[in-house]
Amino acid sequence: MKKLLALSAGFTMTISLATAAHAQDSMDFQDMTSSGRLLATGGVSTLEGAGGGGIVPWALITGYGTDRQIGGSVFGTFADSGKLYATSGGIAVGLFNRIEFSYARYSLNLGDQYIPVVRDVLNHGSDTLSENIEGIKVRVLGDAIYDEYLPEVSAGVLFQQSQNKFLVNYIGAKSTGETYYLAATKLLFDAFLGRDVLLDGDLIETKANQLGLLGFGSPTDDSYHAEFAGSAAILINRGLAIGGEYRTMPRDLKTVGHSGNYSDIFIAYFPCKHVSITGAYAFLGDIAPAVDAPGKSTRNQNAFYISAQLAF
Repeated sequence: MKKLLALSAGFTMTISLATAAHAQDSMDFQDMTSSGRLLATGGVSTLEGAGGGGIVPWALITGYGTDRQIGGSVFGTFADSGKLYATSGGIAVGLFNRIEFSYARYSLNLGDQYIPVVRDVLNHGSDTLSENIEGIKVRVLGDAIYDEYLPEVSAGVLFQQSQNKFLVNYIGAKSTGETYYLAATKLLFDAFLGRDVLLDGDLIETKANQLGLLGFGSPTDDSYHAEFAGSAAILINRGLAIGGEYRTMPRDLKTVGHSGNYSDIFIAYFPCKHVSITGAYAFLGDIAPAVDAPGKSTRNQNAFYISAQLAF
């Protein structure tokens, strides 16, 4: 609660400062939504809805709004391992390149990989796990592009709510939780073979099992755990980037088996400022192997991943 109150106070102060800074300027709506930032500088969208990579939130604020503009994005994502498939979709708004609000709905279809009691009794006959995720991110200092030395640093929180409360409680987890993160992102010009390189590192405090799809915490451990995430991308040109991501995951929910860390390799294509398409191959580790159906296995899940985003 103390963390939440501190973050809320910071967010309130940021909104107040932004409002005061822009109240003196007379700007019409067209000026405020004219997408003044450079191509690809809003990143894409994570599974959880925050601006960044596919599985790692970056310090960058979503959209193309400058410090005098409002930006935003809408996205949809699909990942298929051949046994399970996941979908995510949502919307985010960036205010004056300073604060970001996001919402996402993230779902995982179980198919026939799990024992019948999971789907028929504990999950009321549903083949799908899902959660709603609301996020707030604030740029604290620096600029990923224009600051010569400092990276762009942002603090964020995700408010997550499982839509499968009965199942989550049965396996010993809670159905709601928060994930806190501190992200640092920097674009290095001509850093590798004459190409620009983007680097990001995150420190994440969370209780989320499988990003919250299997609830938060466990019967034996309800404490937050420090996790690490990172991204690296090479900009082949202004409209094409290739790279990879890595994110460690809590491993405390022993009732359904340890989860694995997430990683991926990706290609992001920006044909114009308002559209991006990201393709990736994701390594998702084990997904609740202790409740696999006889003859089935959810260990070492690898998935093809595609995401599309509209941004302004």
